Amino acid sequence: MEKPKFYITTAIAYTSRKPHIGNSYEIVLTDAIARYKRLQGYDVYFLTGTDEHGQKIEKYAADSGVTPKEYVDKVAGEIKEICDLLNTTYDHFIRTTDDYHEKTVQKIFKKLYDQGDIYKSEYESLYCTPCESFWTESQLVDGKCPDCGREVGKAKEEAYFLRLSKYQKQLEEFIESNENFIYPEARKKEMLNNFIKPGLQDLCVSRTSFKWGVPVTFDDKHVIYVWIDALSNYITALGYDPDGSSEQYKKYWPADVHIIGKDIVRFHTIYWPIMLMALGEPLPKQVYGHPDLAFIGKKVAVFCDSEFWHGYNWEERKKDFKSHQEFWIPKIERNMERDAEVTARLESEGWTVIRFWGNEIKKNTAQCADIIEKAVHSK
Repeated sequence: MEKPKFYITTAIAYTSRKPHIGNSYEIVLTDAIARYKRLQGYDVYFLTGTDEHGQKIEKYAADSGVTPKEYVDKVAGEIKEICDLLNTTYDHFIRTTDDYHEKTVQKIFKKLYDQGDIYKSEYESLYCTPCESFWTESQLVDGKCPDCGREVGKAKEEAYFLRLSKYQKQLEEFIESNENFIYPEARKKEMLNNFIKPGLQDLCVSRTSFKWGVPVTFDDKHVIYVWIDALSNYITALGYDPDGSSEQYKKYWPADVHIIGKDIVRFHTIYWPIMLMALGEPLPKQVYGHPDLAFIGKKVAVFCDSEFWHGYNWEERKKDFKSHQEFWIPKIERNMERDAEVTARLESEGWTVIRFWGNEIKKNTAQCADIIEKAVHSK
């Protein structure tokens, strides 16, 4: 008898800086679910990888005196090494600089343009470079980016746009009729009430102010903006092609669950479904927006900019992960909204013991903390 399929993905890690423990948090959670589903008899396909284009990477590469490709090769290698040190059981590690991915992204962009879902215009708005996101004045919080709290600047350039507004009603009806599509419930309410029902603005999907991206085949001044490039990885990794997809794609798509951080729920539950609707492809069954990993009340990605983390010798500690893989996914609570607090005990001889508190991983794993703990430790 053929095993039922289960396709699970992490978000792909952005290669602007060396990886930190926040990257590990998500892949360990996802790995625990993948292992558990295999124990249940599922044919699991587990995807992770790296997001490697964008203005920020182009700038960091220039500051480092290397090409953008050299820069992302190094960081992507470090991220993959950590995934392997943690003994995660991913089936494929995709990089958005992979040749097959870039070619398919170009085909996707051209298909959407040819059918009128992408059009050319001019964009003027407020832009956050670290988040690579555009914002309106009303969306700012105290005049700053609502996601990361950093300063935003005015940006004006010629660009191509994806017609989000065309699919607004269809998306709203889909979310309301598929109650488990966005999980947990609070994230669903946020997307509907704060973004979709007030009205969707068409999305800028190309840039001309930098070059490190996938070129638009029919307009070489433009590179394809991050979200069409990055989000498409979930289908390009399986062999999706507008001209005819692979048997692997037909077997595993749609995804059973995308495991992502809460700060990118908007992109995965608005932009991504609309892209798929425009392509005529099925939507994922669920998008799970997990809480942030916090350290003394701050998101780890922000905290890791501090001197403490930059000064800690992670290279010396890599060997310890192999012999002391002490990651605990423990007491799984019912509170899905609280960020998971991490306390790290950094011992002179030794190993890093990291305890994660909180957060049901997924509704059908709440009862199996012991299985998950054993799975994460297994070799």
